[in-house]
Amino acid sequence: MRFKYIALLIVSFAISAYAHVGSPDVFFQGDAGPYHIYVTVRLPNAIPGMAVVEVRSSATGISGVSIIPLYVGTEKALPPPPEKLENCGSDSHCFTGSFWLMESGSWQLQFHVNGTTGSGSTVVPVPAAARSTVPMPKALGLMLFVLIGVLAFGAVGIVGTAIRESQLPWGTMPSVSDRKRARGAMMFSGAIVGGILLLGAAWWAYEARKNAREVLYQPPPLNVSVEANSRLLLSWNYSRLRDFLNYGGTDHLMPDHGHLMHLAVLRMPHMDAFYHLHPTQTGEHEFSLDLPSVPDGDYELFADIVHGSGFAETLTAKVTLQGVHGTALTGDNAGGPTVPISGATSERTVSRFPDGSSLVWEHEDKALRANKLEVFRFEARGQDGKPLTDLENYMGMAAHAFIVRDDGTVFAHVHPSGSASMAAMEMAEKTLNPSSPDQGSMGMTMMPSAPVGPEISFPYGFPAAGKYRLFVQIKRNGVVETGVFDTVVNN
Repeated sequence: MRFKYIALLIVSFAISAYAHVGSPDVFFQGDAGPYHIYVTVRLPNAIPGMAVVEVRSSATGISGVSIIPLYVGTEKALPPPPEKLENCGSDSHCFTGSFWLMESGSWQLQFHVNGTTGSGSTVVPVPAAARSTVPMPKALGLMLFVLIGVLAFGAVGIVGTAIRESQLPWGTMPSVSDRKRARGAMMFSGAIVGGILLLGAAWWAYEARKNAREVLYQPPPLNVSVEANSRLLLSWNYSRLRDFLNYGGTDHLMPDHGHLMHLAVLRMPHMDAFYHLHPTQTGEHEFSLDLPSVPDGDYELFADIVHGSGFAETLTAKVTLQGVHGTALTGDNAGGPTVPISGATSERTVSRFPDGSSLVWEHEDKALRANKLEVFRFEARGQDGKPLTDLENYMGMAAHAFIVRDDGTVFAHVHPSGSASMAAMEMAEKTLNPSSPDQGSMGMTMMPSAPVGPEISFPYGFPAAGKYRLFVQIKRNGVVETGVFDTVVNN
């Protein structure tokens, strides 16, 4: 039958689909000259808004850290003066501060570190977009309501007084007819004032709706269909998004790790099948892919793309796949069925591979907390339990990690350098060092020849409490293996 393999399509809107899903903050680890630093950038929900940045380092002798925020497209303009970060209380290894984000779009945050062993710089790309409006404080709203009431009643009273007494001789009391005319004028002026207030409220509501349409970031829905030959088709439509996210006149995509799209396919709700795939672009906003054989079930799709300005997005959709018997996984495509997510309070810290080797999460015996930077450390071990020394780069990186909350409301694709896309990182580093050699448009800051040790780390902070699953992918002997880990995050 022609439609035997066609999937039932269910399109959904992403909850927060810029940079990642439900995880807007930026995390980074890298070197600023002789200093290895960890950076957390807490982004505001509203633009203009104040972002908070925190820099930590295990290195001693750091005397100061300053930042310069630059909006992409203004790199060649006169930069603002550096803003000096302050020490985090008594912690000499921590510096914190804040800066304004005045526009939605791609930003680059330049860090300059000074200390006893010299100075160094690095840059972190920051995608910013207004996700909500700032609600008016209740006290301010009540005060304004009272003032508007006073002004409205005052205006009506002034009209009544003018009609009743303005033309009376001095010392003469208003007559009954004067009072009647005053009451009529007050009723008429009250209707006018009430109408003005209603029109003002309607105008305010219209501007709020317009702001939600034209100013607040709304990710486009990802349209998904599966042809009879198990070919996955993805498309979306930008109507106005490029107008305020500094994409420029043409919405071209940048390759990230050598691919224009990284697609995570996850079977829900048990998270027991995961695939990291790379569709091919067939149109400006169209991609396609020959699916591998996948178990039947309901899947959530997370499509990572990077726009020409360095602004990264994750588009999402839901789809039910049935009877898909596709091709074998080749190239950088990897994944497959795995174990269902464990119980609500249990953790999984060891993932074993078919050849007897394993990936071990060196998880300290402490509770993980939401909104706190963590450095996740993993070690690849052989059958004998000894560290492996034959790991290879996977798309230019030591490893890739996908962090997903069990309800799908949080999704993050991170690397050893952090949560920013490598294409945006490469673009930002070129701004910081214009004379540096161009590494090409592959979006890889780690070259494929770089050695990979058995230990791998990722900086990340969970945005909310809950049950999470981590998929960590490494490459060995030309084969990509996917380690699976579970954890619980507390408030």
